[in-house]
Amino acid sequence: MGVDALVVVVALLVTKSPVSRARFATAAFLIGCCTLLKPIYAAFLLLVLVATWPTKQSTWRRRDLATAALAFAAPLIVVGGWLALHGVFSDMFDAYIRFTLERRATDPSMRLSLVRVVQLTQGLLTGTPNLAMALPLAALGAATLLSRRTRLGVSMLVWLLLALGSIAAQGKFAIQNYTWHAVYPPITLLAGIGLAELWNARSTWTAQAPLRCFVLLSAFLLFKQTSKEPLAQVARFARLARGKISLAQYRASFDVDVPALSGAPAKDVGFGVERDIEIAEYLDRHTRRADQVLIWSDPLVNYLSDRDPMTRITVGTAFTSWGSPERQARYRAELLEHMISPRAVYFGAPERDLSPGSDEGNIATQFPGLLDVVRNEYVEVTTIGDVVLFRRRGT
Repeated sequence: MGVDALVVVVALLVTKSPVSRARFATAAFLIGCCTLLKPIYAAFLLLVLVATWPTKQSTWRRRDLATAALAFAAPLIVVGGWLALHGVFSDMFDAYIRFTLERRATDPSMRLSLVRVVQLTQGLLTGTPNLAMALPLAALGAATLLSRRTRLGVSMLVWLLLALGSIAAQGKFAIQNYTWHAVYPPITLLAGIGLAELWNARSTWTAQAPLRCFVLLSAFLLFKQTSKEPLAQVARFARLARGKISLAQYRASFDVDVPALSGAPAKDVGFGVERDIEIAEYLDRHTRRADQVLIWSDPLVNYLSDRDPMTRITVGTAFTSWGSPERQARYRAELLEHMISPRAVYFGAPERDLSPGSDEGNIATQFPGLLDVVRNEYVEVTTIGDVVLFRRRGT
């Protein structure tokens, strides 16, 4: 939702001049809704500020800024008020704000110097063929806008820089991470403007023809590079629809040759679609709707099986390495209590986390108390993929 909403925000602020007060309010309201997803989205209010920046013909639009501020605050006030009315605002603030700050202070991967953060952020633009191919064209597009429509050019650059900054602030530099999605719209639009500038470049016929050939070739290569994976997915679905492959074979294709993982299977980063579907189907057959299950650090199974988790904390590292010692102790006590509650039935964990290891989410090394409860209160029943499933005794 966040990336889509930001596209609408930019469209509201740059497609009509002067920008009406209603557009300012709508854009700020959408940013406020995005902030409910992640506080980092509040930084995109800078786009509203750019749109109200004074020119030779205008002054600061203070009323528009005030309206935008109220519109931005509205969803935060409504949702925060509802949570406070139901007595859970403190829980939300603890998990949403405090935990995030604690993670930044305790997660080793987040402890990066400013220089290293800048280096990694710059590297994002050349980290994949898609972005590397679009970058020169996007630079040309930005230069074109800045020279002809300065405010629009600044807005587009601010959008791109804020997207890169949000990745840096969250420390999500891995290529496969969803935070990269925020970069694609602004760099794609700027690259399109760059291609249009080359296509319309005024020159002699002999110089223009090769230039237009270059534009066509660049557009083709960009389309080929960006459409390769989606078209392959469509082709696999078409084979399934025609009965050329089985449903099991189609599901298996989700976990192989993932470009974002340099061709490695998705399970190498701790998840597997085929595996999770198989676990969910197993749990659906062997449990009731009211039963609770927990697959260590893999909440997708709860969604697929329509079974409640034993704990509201579904990220394994929240029990082992993220957050303050007090928080970890609280989360651990809550989980261990729920592990032997009447509704708890199944627990599962990857084999690598059940044996001592250096992984930050390793149960045997980081959270041996959980392994003791599993051994004493549960019995191993099966293994699906790399996940060992345990059923609570007497259930």
